[in-house]
Amino acid sequence: MKKWFFAFALLSISTLAFQACEKEQNLNDEALIEAIVAAELTAITPSELPAEARQTVEEMFFDTYMEDIYRAKNLGYKVELGNEGCLYFNTDGEMLEFRDDPTGRGPRGGGFGPNGPHGPCFNRLLGFGRPVRPANLPESITSYITENYPDATIRIARTNSERTIVLISGPVVLLFDADGNFIREVDPLENCNPVRCNPVQGSALPEAIRQYIADNYPDAVFRNACVRHDRVVVFMMNDDARLILVFDRATGNFLFSRP
Repeated sequence: MKKWFFAFALLSISTLAFQACEKEQNLNDEALIEAIVAAELTAITPSELPAEARQTVEEMFFDTYMEDIYRAKNLGYKVELGNEGCLYFNTDGEMLEFRDDPTGRGPRGGGFGPNGPHGPCFNRLLGFGRPVRPANLPESITSYITENYPDATIRIARTNSERTIVLISGPVVLLFDADGNFIREVDPLENCNPVRCNPVQGSALPEAIRQYIADNYPDAVFRNACVRHDRVVVFMMNDDARLILVFDRATGNFLFSRP
């Protein structure tokens, strides 16, 4: 009897797991994103994201950083970026895109708010764009980089029909228009929301934050900082690598870092 009960329990668990997996596979991108948004979310670290999802962020969203990451059990993942954008991935780490008009999905855009599930950075008509190999960039862009950043190496780029964003060694992120004309350098603390990060000078940072940086990153070079919502975000260069430090606004306590 005990053996039969144990076998039945294993079969039930396997069936439930299969049904959850089958449910995810049967949902299109829009429906799966809606399910993730409505689900109970558990905060996780970047290392807990599937490898494919991490690679997508590194190759496509190098102009910002992963701020908060969540798992929706048996459904997928939500990644909140530093520029207020939101990404969604299925359980295998494949990126999802919500291309429908969210305003047609209920009074609040299907529960997403006025900007839709991907936030104010996302252009529904253009999508996220696509990665571009350095060798495939227009000559106007490569010539500009050669002339103005002669010691730099082009690492990767992302493009759509309106603009191209290029990561070069430094690291520095450059923004170009559709014709390959340079627009500006991109700061990783830039925000797509109309209520942008409120900039803060390094000398004006709370004492607790300045002390943490002095104790842990004495050789790092301060680049920028801003206050957003309940956090203070500091952008620094450390050993020729980008470093994003995030602190609690009320206490100045260190929360986490991102590359």
